[in-house]
Amino acid sequence: YIYIWTQDLSISISIEFAAIILVIANLFVALQYGPYFLALANGHTKTNMILGIITIIFLVILLLKLTPIYGINGAAIPFFIVNLIIFFVLGFIIINKFLKSEFKIWFLYDSLLPCIINLVMITCIVSISKKFPQGYFTLIYGFIAFTISLICCSLVFLKRFPEHKNNKIIKNIITWFYFR
Repeated sequence: YIYIWTQDLSISISIEFAAIILVIANLFVALQYGPYFLALANGHTKTNMILGIITIIFLVILLLKLTPIYGINGAAIPFFIVNLIIFFVLGFIIINKFLKSEFKIWFLYDSLLPCIINLVMITCIVSISKKFPQGYFTLIYGFIAFTISLICCSLVFLKRFPEHKNNKIIKNIITWFYFR
């Protein structure tokens, strides 16, 4: 994907590791939104503020230490480490505070399972797509991976919450795609 933007193979190869680390780090940022919004919905901002300040301090220190030594990878790795830690800390504190004894369920079924599904789908699509034309076609392969992952995660949601009001909508959408 980077090559599509830069049109320079040497640049895309040189920043490939950093890009992968940043994508994974942003996954952990996205996974923080559930506990973050749960805290906001309950009027609790103290934990988010404290973790935000700690994040800024550690991130700046790590960036100043590692970037001169490791270059762009030295900037990506601290971002990953900080967001991984914040994901677990924020999730543990907020989920246990507002959803007593639900941390394990939240972590396994609401965070880990969708990540595994997406990882498997994306790995399969990437492996298969390498046999086909590259370039701008990779955007199409990415869209296919996204669609399959969305459907699979929606099916998991349907199984986890069979009485949820949005289930009829999700079933209709999946049926529409499946039978077209």
